[in-house]
Amino acid sequence: MGVFNLPESWADMAQETLQLFALYGSDGSEFEDRGIIDMMDETPRITGKIQASKFLDRLRKLHRDQNDD
Repeated sequence: MGVFNLPESWADMAQETLQLFALYGSDGSEFEDRGIIDMMDETPRITGKIQASKFLDRLRKLHRDQNDD
């Protein structure tokens, strides 16, 4: 990510967010989580590292909860 002057961790976080959103976001392959969709519909939209981290944390918790069988 050196071309964009971004740390590798940013790319990893973005990829994980997209993968989990594909499972639990709009038209998710597992199901649609209303809380995740509501976060995407917030105004202003999720911006900045703190909000993006909160979004990813929520997706991770949801994923853990679904896989703790």
